[in-house]
Amino acid sequence: MSSFKKNWPFLAATAVALLNIDLIVIPFLLKAGFAGLRLFAIASVLSTAELIFWYWFWGWLIKRVIRLKNIQESIEFGKEVGNELKREGYADRVKSFFVQKFHWAISRKNRIARTVRTGGILSMVLIGAFPEPGTRIVGIVFCRTAGWRTGFYFLAAGNILHLGYVIGGWSFIFSLFRSLS
Repeated sequence: MSSFKKNWPFLAATAVALLNIDLIVIPFLLKAGFAGLRLFAIASVLSTAELIFWYWFWGWLIKRVIRLKNIQESIEFGKEVGNELKREGYADRVKSFFVQKFHWAISRKNRIARTVRTGGILSMVLIGAFPEPGTRIVGIVFCRTAGWRTGFYFLAAGNILHLGYVIGGWSFIFSLFRSLS
């Protein structure tokens, strides 16, 4: 099997990430003259397709990782390196670095994780509607890993709400530039 056939999802993921709906596609469509409900409908379809792609991609990636034969070898290698780091006294330094750097992801104070744990369906709508880039990916990973399709549907609904204020924000910015020229 050719390398392209095995790895095309990585290329597709790169393209989808670069063609970000919020930051690239919506401003491009506004510049091309789309506006109002027409722009909202196009952005909604594209954004939902993007969410479906990421949902599929996460599932594909998990299956691919599980199938890798070298995982066990990598685990064993990691254990060996870990033991060497302990013997040399570097293990605590490495652990401290990663705990400091990524503590937010596992912290009980992490508002995204806290929202998911306590809010169920409502939390998926809120995660979908969050203004921060990348938040919907957290919801996709959670829903796909847990096999929770209903949560994914509500995440997509929240994403549609999100598009409303993204389009409104970009329209406002474009109107400011039009009024200055």
